[in-house]
Amino acid sequence: MKLEIKKIGINGEGIAYDQKKPVFVPGTFPGEVVEATISEKKAHYAHAKINRILQKAHYRRPSPSPIEEQLGHPFFGIEYEKQLTFKLDLLTEALWKYAKVKRHWVRKINPSENEFSYRNQCKLPIQERQGKLVCGLFSPNSNQFQVVHHFLTHDPEVERIRKELLAILNQHHFPAYSHKTKQGLRYIVIRCIHGISQATLITGKDTLNKCLIDDFKKIPHLHSLHQSWNTSKQSLQFFGERTKLLFGKKHLLIPFSSIYLHVSPEAFFQLNTKQAEALYHYAVSKVDPCHILVEAYCGIGVMSLLASSKAEQVYGIELNPHAIQDAKRNAELNHLDNCHFECADAADGLYKIAKKQKIDTLLIDPPRSGLDEAMLEAILKSQPDRIIYISCNPATLAKNIAVLKWKYQILTIQAFDLFPQTPHVECLCLLSKVQK
Repeated sequence: MKLEIKKIGINGEGIAYDQKKPVFVPGTFPGEVVEATISEKKAHYAHAKINRILQKAHYRRPSPSPIEEQLGHPFFGIEYEKQLTFKLDLLTEALWKYAKVKRHWVRKINPSENEFSYRNQCKLPIQERQGKLVCGLFSPNSNQFQVVHHFLTHDPEVERIRKELLAILNQHHFPAYSHKTKQGLRYIVIRCIHGISQATLITGKDTLNKCLIDDFKKIPHLHSLHQSWNTSKQSLQFFGERTKLLFGKKHLLIPFSSIYLHVSPEAFFQLNTKQAEALYHYAVSKVDPCHILVEAYCGIGVMSLLASSKAEQVYGIELNPHAIQDAKRNAELNHLDNCHFECADAADGLYKIAKKQKIDTLLIDPPRSGLDEAMLEAILKSQPDRIIYISCNPATLAKNIAVLKWKYQILTIQAFDLFPQTPHVECLCLLSKVQK
């Protein structure tokens, strides 16, 4: 059937309409006319597979990485300026759909300095092909593993270290993980920030021999190597319950803006370093001088530390114990005595602080699922004067704003592109308590 693509979907797919019913067509973009075949039909929508493009969009380009385009980076075939337009459209559509927030509140998107080679970390599954270990990704919504020989989105140092680690493992005939034997290499995790690199091999019950570790030590600029044991068949986590240092420093020590950070292998850190700095600087600039600043979902405490000069006391709340340990180390490392961190659920931690003192400013950077009902209730009851909400999911941000609007008004929304070649967009929403 012939379809005209009208808009972009939240997963980067083109959307056409057949008798007013949306048809999702991966690999197509607005303004294109395609010949497609319906692959799945539902009551209110359908999915289709493209047969051929009859009319191309003027902004379509040859994909620099067709394999990554198929595996979660659908914007590789779009010129970068147009990517930014689509991201802003997805954000503004979600804000209007779920919270009736008009487009004029959203400022122009802050572009990424690097369109490619921006990811400072990779977390990749390992399989075996023709007797050799290979990295790759699973096709969206499937268990089909696709080998990827080179990742254009990765920092070049991450790619170099990944390839050298694999080469050494293959020289030693190290096997891929087997659920039957519970041995072998399952995942590889590499992080490189400002030229300082850390890698973790996630294996079964294996013990790595000295000869293998000695060869790993020869990899230039690999500052530390860890091993984590994960034999759980159902686990959605990469890391196991125990992680051991094989050589080097236990934590990365990296300069970040005006501070230094200890980062453990398990801790979350934004994937686009330069854009993270821009985002955090912008967030801190929105903190007015105050008595009490609270950061929920604080991770390793980056924003709390950067904003420490704006508040008399800063409190960070984080559920991940590894991240909280890093946050406490980072406060000590930077001699910031007014920063305090607690391992707790966000809502529980907020209630605890609010019972003792008035919260002036609340910084929040929740996961993609957004704020849960308990946290929304905690915010509305504790009533901080100002909320700085960082989100990586426009839909959950908008749904949360719809609830917070009962007591808060939007001052501004600023978008940042942290993930070029994808439809994902990060944004900061500044809210102020409505004065009666």
